[in-house]
Amino acid sequence: MPENLKHPYADTKSVEELLGYKFFIPSYQRGYRWTVKQVEALLNDLKQFTADSATENPKIFYCLQPLVVKKHSEDSWEVVDGQQRLTTIYLIMKAQPKQVDAVVGDASFKLHFETRNETSEKFLKNIDTSLSDENIDYYYITKAFEKIQEWFEQLGRPEQLNLIQTLLNDNTTGKNVKFIWYELPDSEDPIQAFARLNIGKIPLTNSELIRALFLRSGNFEKNTEEIQKIRIAQEWDLIEKTLQASDFWYFIHNGKNIPPNRIEYLFNLMAAEEGFGGEINYDEEYRSFHYFNNLLKRKPEDSDEALRDRSKSTWRETKKLFMRLEEWFRDRRLYHLVGFLVHLNVTITELKKEAATRHKSDFDRYLRDRIFEELFNESINLAATDQELLAESEDQDTGKTILERIDDFIEQQQYGRNDGTLRSILLLFNVVTLLDDERSNLRFPFDSFKEENWDIEHIRSVDSEKPDRPDTQKAWLEGIKTCYGDIEEVDSMKSQIEAVLKSQPFDENGFNQIYDSILESFEETDSSEADNRIENLTLLDQNTNRSYKNAVFPVKRSRILALDRSGIFVPLCTRNIFLKCYSKKLDDMRKWKDTDKQDYRRELVSMLARFFDKNSNESPSND
Repeated sequence: MPENLKHPYADTKSVEELLGYKFFIPSYQRGYRWTVKQVEALLNDLKQFTADSATENPKIFYCLQPLVVKKHSEDSWEVVDGQQRLTTIYLIMKAQPKQVDAVVGDASFKLHFETRNETSEKFLKNIDTSLSDENIDYYYITKAFEKIQEWFEQLGRPEQLNLIQTLLNDNTTGKNVKFIWYELPDSEDPIQAFARLNIGKIPLTNSELIRALFLRSGNFEKNTEEIQKIRIAQEWDLIEKTLQASDFWYFIHNGKNIPPNRIEYLFNLMAAEEGFGGEINYDEEYRSFHYFNNLLKRKPEDSDEALRDRSKSTWRETKKLFMRLEEWFRDRRLYHLVGFLVHLNVTITELKKEAATRHKSDFDRYLRDRIFEELFNESINLAATDQELLAESEDQDTGKTILERIDDFIEQQQYGRNDGTLRSILLLFNVVTLLDDERSNLRFPFDSFKEENWDIEHIRSVDSEKPDRPDTQKAWLEGIKTCYGDIEEVDSMKSQIEAVLKSQPFDENGFNQIYDSILESFEETDSSEADNRIENLTLLDQNTNRSYKNAVFPVKRSRILALDRSGIFVPLCTRNIFLKCYSKKLDDMRKWKDTDKQDYRRELVSMLARFFDKNSNESPSND
């Protein structure tokens, strides 16, 4: 570690490495407060780890949470975070002096509490449980100490020794217990760091720890150290800024468990691709940090140059991964294909591996093939040559074209039973529609789609969606009023609607009497199984779904077009449906007829078939 620390320093330190250290617990901390349950949970974890590690890889270690420190004096460290576990480890050693002596002699680390001054050192050196009532710190310490003694008494001597040996093994022996060691730079205020970590409950992240690894002094030549650190910091911040942009982020991520520093996602991808380096530890939360710490720390055989080269190479690989994602994002076609596969939970790691071994055109065909396989549960060979494609355009087993296979698959999908698949098909229809126009620069906004929770909904309502409360019944009638406009033939219907709306209390029987008549006027009374298939489904945002779920077609149409005019994102195909762009005959814009449904489905299936097989110009049959 450098004498004067300008950047955070991160590493892992075994408990054995801390023997001989002096730790200062400042007054801004509340003192030791772990309950006997928390102490027992840690002991049980250590016992389980000791048993599991008996036949495991010697690299294995049990990882405690970060120990955040700052240099306090020449020979002591101020503990900013991690006091509870550090003190508990100290108490375990104090409770088993004979076993500790057998492993490391009388070595230990020292704790000094600022609030208790010299009395705390005396108490901790020889814990007297009769003093538990002296102050609250002593109370919790004695209760924890007693629990540890009681817990160890239930073990046989060999088990006691095995556990203490595991606790205190050095790194050469392995199978030990480590802290994540995070040292604050000289310029950082420890009280502010404590407030963030404890009061604000904002823990250290993998990315913060990994950043400290990259900025370690040993990674740079002395004469260029600061310049290179500034360059890495600038590149880091530029990557983070790009990842914070919603359009970029939701292209590569589905929005669940978003890390506060999104560059962490890149490190997770890199670590996972390498199987986390085979490093085995009991710490899922900081798994990526452990991978990079093992990769970037000095090995016994390392020269200074070898260590620097490995650090440079690792940072270069991080930038290459980011640039690959940026390249895909900028390419309109790859943006849509990769973005859709991410929606299907295909990993970036998988796609990156495939891209590395293929030309761009081959990668495009692979992506389309993968989409077909993921979505329709069967594969097609789009990565073949054009001649092979023509020969294989019909399925060998069924004799069906790609178009017919898609149509058959869609026929089996029902609302309420296959919602996830239907949602993905409708999303793909939007993506393919945009890609079909090569002159366009429009992009599907995956960020809006994911953040606003767009989902499948009926184009025309079905029987199960009838309003069943006075407030929803009133709202439904209010929406209907605007649909009739100045049409004289329905003046009597408008009068009935007004009468029910003005009734006090609200006339639910009157509503039920005119409800079917209204649906009949919009040809929405003949709900059937077909109304739960894709020809009567589209993507609507969550708010519109809630507000207009049971509205008739013209009310939904009015709402969707109003959203579109106001600049709110409406998927292109949803907009086209309510404008009846797919209908061959436009006779009544207030109704979603069977012919409209058939035309819509025909266009959807044909569009998807053209996307997967450029040789297919057929259309599905009408029956």
